[in-house]
Amino acid sequence: MLGLLKHRSNHVVGPVAELVGAWEIESALPELEESYNRFLVNSIKTDPGCVAKRAIVEAMTKLGSSNSELFLEAVSYIQLDPMWGPPEDTAAGIRGLAGRGLFSMHFPGAMSVHVDLIHDPKIETRRIAIDSLAEIGTNECELILRTLANCPERPFNKDDPDTYSVMPECLLALMKINTERSIDFVVRFLHGIPEHMESAALAIGESRHPDAYNVLRKRYEELEDEESKGALCLPIALTRTEEAFESLCQVMENEPVPIALFALEALGLYSADSDCLDRIHRHVMQRKEDRLIGQFYTQFSGEND
Repeated sequence: MLGLLKHRSNHVVGPVAELVGAWEIESALPELEESYNRFLVNSIKTDPGCVAKRAIVEAMTKLGSSNSELFLEAVSYIQLDPMWGPPEDTAAGIRGLAGRGLFSMHFPGAMSVHVDLIHDPKIETRRIAIDSLAEIGTNECELILRTLANCPERPFNKDDPDTYSVMPECLLALMKINTERSIDFVVRFLHGIPEHMESAALAIGESRHPDAYNVLRKRYEELEDEESKGALCLPIALTRTEEAFESLCQVMENEPVPIALFALEALGLYSADSDCLDRIHRHVMQRKEDRLIGQFYTQFSGEND
């Protein structure tokens, strides 16, 4: 199989490199490095989309490669492939994964590299870098992520995915690194713009912090508009507490229908528990609202099959 790493097709080498990484074949590192360098030559033609190079860098990272020279070159690698319209940089994943490789080999400058990667123009690079910082989880990583969360975000363009916010990943990463120390910081974003509020709420809900439900419920009660209240239903459900379940059942039964529909959707997290499903059904039927009943049967069809 390792002989296929020398294949001329990037669509052959890419999947083979993925298997090498998944199967932890450390002896393949020299072949991976050789293949990577080969695909750097005339790269737009030999490896369009960076299919092979991305898979190789990821495999090298998983295998604990200590080739700092390759990783350092890769964290700044750009490949502008022809597209309909302007050329597009397809090397975003390579940059992010190469940064992770520097962390894996305990390279002294890896933290500084990630300060740059979290501001990369491509969202894939930024997301990989944030995930890597969360995995390392040091105080320095936390400081970098807090700074990122406080930075003004780039102008948003719905037609350009690279302008999308990484606030959800950033706040989740902070809660992963140190839930106790981060919760007060993240709670501040519950009072920000709607997008940040939702990101913070999800991070708090997924953290399973003992105060998560109370924090989210308090913010829910403070809100007035239906869309914002609805956005908090899923984070509340994510706390997986009995209080959260009963609270959402009451929302479903008593709040305006648009919010009730959000609550019902969020309660889907509990559908594997037949007792919970029965309780949800009772609350829906007590409401006697056609839209709610219709969503229940659509959402939970087959749960009791």
